[in-house]
Amino acid sequence: MDKPKPTPGPWAVKNLKSKNTIFIVSENSYVAQTPDFGTEKSSQELADAERIVSCVNAMDGIEDPALLRECFDEMLREIRVAYNSVPYGYETIASGEKIYDAEDTREFEETRNKLGTLISKAESLRRKS
Repeated sequence: MDKPKPTPGPWAVKNLKSKNTIFIVSENSYVAQTPDFGTEKSSQELADAERIVSCVNAMDGIEDPALLRECFDEMLREIRVAYNSVPYGYETIASGEKIYDAEDTREFEETRNKLGTLISKAESLRRKS
């Protein structure tokens, strides 16, 4: 038997205070809800529901989120390698018979800055341990 596919997105959070219940809904159906124990739901429960919905919507259409994460990690490693391989500074940089001029070093610095910014942005996406 085939594994069922998740309910397609986008999902949304509906906080029904009159029922003391938080629903997670799609366009066509209810996906999940918190139990109604007769008490108002906490802001933490609502934040958790919103986080679930945010993650599901961000991954909508991605067949294998774990593979996407693995690819992201590999790309970040490769960007770091590229960053570390670009010469930096305005010192004279010699490679074989070529000595890079000031224009070359400006381009190197721009490339390092772009890669450095990309690394910082990517690292900020990672959950801190």
